[in-house]
Amino acid sequence: ERHRRLPAELVRAMAGVGLFRMCVPRVVGGLEVDAATMVEAIEEVAKADGSAGWCVMIGATSGLVSAYLPEAIASEIYGPPQAITGGVFAPHGKATAVAGGYRVSGRWPFGSGCEHCAWLMGGSVVLDDGSPRLLPNGQPDSRMMLFPSAAVEILDTWTVSGLCGSGSHDFVVSDLLVPTGRSVSLITDRPRQPGPLYLIPVFGLLALGIAGVALGIARRSIDELIDL
Repeated sequence: ERHRRLPAELVRAMAGVGLFRMCVPRVVGGLEVDAATMVEAIEEVAKADGSAGWCVMIGATSGLVSAYLPEAIASEIYGPPQAITGGVFAPHGKATAVAGGYRVSGRWPFGSGCEHCAWLMGGSVVLDDGSPRLLPNGQPDSRMMLFPSAAVEILDTWTVSGLCGSGSHDFVVSDLLVPTGRSVSLITDRPRQPGPLYLIPVFGLLALGIAGVALGIARRSIDELIDL
């Protein structure tokens, strides 16, 4: 809590046992666990420390994006054993369509665990000729854009009381070229991997992960009260 982030040694240990790769397909080196196992694992970590549980949840559920990416790109991003991703779905960015990809600028708040991520992603509204590209239902087309952490500026904004150790700072990119293959829509795209984990609606699985954090914190609170 003093450093407002998870200790690097703890992050390495959790990555080493695959906690951040629970939702990554086996074909690219992930664990591809069932949803119940994911919730139970997150709950156990959150029982020990709420911020650690929250960061595991963010890293694990961010791994779902790998099932939507072309396999070669998923392997590039998620293949390394210590690979951790994170990000923000909310479309705070703007992505101007260009040949081969997008020019992306934006600032995303609440980037939990951003300081220990190798890749970050941010929701961005796609622009064609300066205007939002619209989906058939009339809503703006919003896509998750993936960036290597070296291309991202992290702003020190996380000074809070709850989940202080989660390091949920703002992060920024400016006019960054993102290849088409490093973007996904969690609304209109379909997963490229066939496993049952990827048949669960993405935001439903995210909600299960958040519930796991809450269950772990609540369990620890009850245990502490009993001890007192």
